[in-house]
Amino acid sequence: MSPRKTARRALPIVDVYARQILAGAAARASCAKCTHAHCCRIVPVAVLGEAVALVDAFARGGGDLKSLRAQAAADAAFLRDAEDPSYDYMLSGRQCALLDARTNRCRAYAARPITCRVYFVVSPPAECAPDARRVVSALDTRAHALALFETFANATSSAIPSWVAGTLPEMILAAFAFLELDAASFLAWARVERDAWDRVMARIEAHEGDRMAHIAQQDERA
Repeated sequence: MSPRKTARRALPIVDVYARQILAGAAARASCAKCTHAHCCRIVPVAVLGEAVALVDAFARGGGDLKSLRAQAAADAAFLRDAEDPSYDYMLSGRQCALLDARTNRCRAYAARPITCRVYFVVSPPAECAPDARRVVSALDTRAHALALFETFANATSSAIPSWVAGTLPEMILAAFAFLELDAASFLAWARVERDAWDRVMARIEAHEGDRMAHIAQQDERA
């Protein structure tokens, strides 16, 4: 089975499991319909198979692949230069390459990454507005994400390397490379790029850890 079909067929499996384990979290979300696309201005993490599914869905929906690739390249370069990649990305006014700015809707929603599927805002929706300048609160669903990543990897690892992972813009570029290169050439390319992916992720995790510790200290003082 081709990598595209493998990734495409894995999505319903993830959907079923996600509905089972995320029902409680979804019920606590403060918004049933996105009004400001705050979530789409946060940098998701993805594995290669998810990006393959996204590129496939985007193409089948009539999306402009050249434009998608160009924005992913620009976003990836920004993240690699940023000291605090996730926070700097949000402050820069950038938004996901898959977001339709006219409608505030994802152009490949059915194939959205797992980190998007498990992100549930619990603060008032109005605080997601760009001019609100408020810290948006979301549920801690990391355990759910790990379970879903494992499910997706099990369904796709026969056709797509499961160790290729990083920020979504970088993985979109990896998906294009994976779909265009032969297996040996892609693996050689990915081994070179892996250090850059890991450096960006390390900075994201370090700064996120600092923010979580700061919030915990504030809660203790309150």
